[in-house]
Amino acid sequence: MEQMRGIFTIPSTPFDERGQLDEEGLRRTVDFCIACGAHGIVSPVNASEFTRLTDEERLRVIRIVTEQTAGRVPVVAGVAGVCREHAVMFSRYAKSVGVDAVIAMPPYINKISAERDLFLYYQGDRPGCPSSRLYPEPFSSCGYGALPLYPRSPCPRD
Repeated sequence: MEQMRGIFTIPSTPFDERGQLDEEGLRRTVDFCIACGAHGIVSPVNASEFTRLTDEERLRVIRIVTEQTAGRVPVVAGVAGVCREHAVMFSRYAKSVGVDAVIAMPPYINKISAERDLFLYYQGDRPGCPSSRLYPEPFSSCGYGALPLYPRSPCPRD
């Protein structure tokens, strides 16, 4: 995979009048972003209101965005979870639908305060994650980053 560069757009998640995910609106939004020159799409993340989506809707957003880009630009899927297993579930799904990379913020409900626990959260289940060059090792196999705490070192297990 080529190194990702340029402007990666975070499209808003459109909802219909009943408050449901507007799939056609999302497809139009993705096309609009690409037509305006976006070099990639990142979704669903904070700016696209992922916390308003059910897990099923988040999976649908990842699938729809990936389908709609049709390889025209890279897709980075937001896979933040309430725990490591939750984030890994989203990562595995993202891989199955063909995203180019994943990105995750720390757990957003049960905050992690210990550095080692944060490292373990980001280490995830690397064999199930998509490949990415967004971040330095050891996180590149999952596309995770933002942890300069343990560069290129394995996680202590004891």
